[in-house]
Amino acid sequence: MTVTEKCELIWKGKSKIKGNLIGKPRLLKTVKSINTPKPKKVWRNKLITGDNKIVIKSLLREFKGKVNLVYIDPPFGSGTIQRIRGKNAKNQVNDSNIIKNGFKDTWGANGLDSYLSFMYERLVLIRKLLAKNGSIFIHLDWHTVHYIKVIMDEIFGRKNFQVDIIWQRTLGHHLSSTMDVMTDVILWYSKTEDLVYHQQYQPLTDEEINEKFPYIENETGRKFTHEKLEQSANAYSIGEKRIIDGREVTTCVGWRWTQETFDKRLRENPHLIFWTSKGRPRYKRYADEYYGRKIGNLWTDIPSLASNEKERLGYPTQKPEALLKRIIEMTSNEGDLVVDFFCGSGATLIAAEKLNRRWIGVDSSEYTINLTKNRLLSIGNSKCLLNKEKYYDKEIRPFELIILDQERL
Repeated sequence: MTVTEKCELIWKGKSKIKGNLIGKPRLLKTVKSINTPKPKKVWRNKLITGDNKIVIKSLLREFKGKVNLVYIDPPFGSGTIQRIRGKNAKNQVNDSNIIKNGFKDTWGANGLDSYLSFMYERLVLIRKLLAKNGSIFIHLDWHTVHYIKVIMDEIFGRKNFQVDIIWQRTLGHHLSSTMDVMTDVILWYSKTEDLVYHQQYQPLTDEEINEKFPYIENETGRKFTHEKLEQSANAYSIGEKRIIDGREVTTCVGWRWTQETFDKRLRENPHLIFWTSKGRPRYKRYADEYYGRKIGNLWTDIPSLASNEKERLGYPTQKPEALLKRIIEMTSNEGDLVVDFFCGSGATLIAAEKLNRRWIGVDSSEYTINLTKNRLLSIGNSKCLLNKEKYYDKEIRPFELIILDQERL
């Protein structure tokens, strides 16, 4: 493998991929509709069993340029066998990558070359599905993330690389004799520079709130702190006067606000100004208006699922619902279309359903599709019998179970 001057990663078999991407898609056949709406033309979410490369080709016919967010948790190229634990281990599935009680993340004699080809052809197709304001998140670890980063630069363009999110999934293993790998990497790329982004915040504890907002406003009982209204960066306004709460005040440093801004904000809140013992004005920041600590690209506050947690299903690569909730809220709006082409135990779809996003989930394993279906049906109805489908859960929106038909379009 080499890296050219254009930063294109070359591996054995890459030159043949373009030809393999050409071909007619297959029909997607609905085998069951759950909570079928009336009228039937209302959108129904989709849970699809089949090879995701072929599914993507098939979806392009209807959804090209219409998907707002893609999250994928593909194989990591680790060369290992993942085991399904607990009560789920006895489920049998029909898939070439699934073995008894688990699945393979191995790639045969060609190893890394095979893995890179597998990823490349799917990523090229996924880009065609994304809307102009869409984003894709690729969840990986140390095994292949650096290769996939270069491939994504080629497919999506370096300018559309947003950030690599470092997720601390564990605090470490105390008995390890080597350096612990405690993090995964989630690559975030957008389709264009016109992307959806909503800043996320981490709530503070009561103790942190009390420390950050130590004052209580006598008139309202609101907790607050205070910030400066004068700063040297605004030195152009040195010597200017402001009328604040009926007082005429001159600055020797520089005002942050114009007189118009003072007037506007004091009309909105007549208690806004805090006066120091030296008679200088500062403005109040209130605890009840504080969103929380801004979240950057280091995510240490969402632990991986412990073996005894209620959310845990025994699926080896299951991700916490909270992780997907953050990604979906950060880069999509209500009603947007969220897609996961390696949906596994269904965390992406569960989060999308609860956040009122439309969704499509794809997996080659009948077992994981069935697992996801049961999780969806259990939302808001803990008493339901998961092996029965005769009940109606009004909290779950309509969705379809779909398989790839052998007939080609």
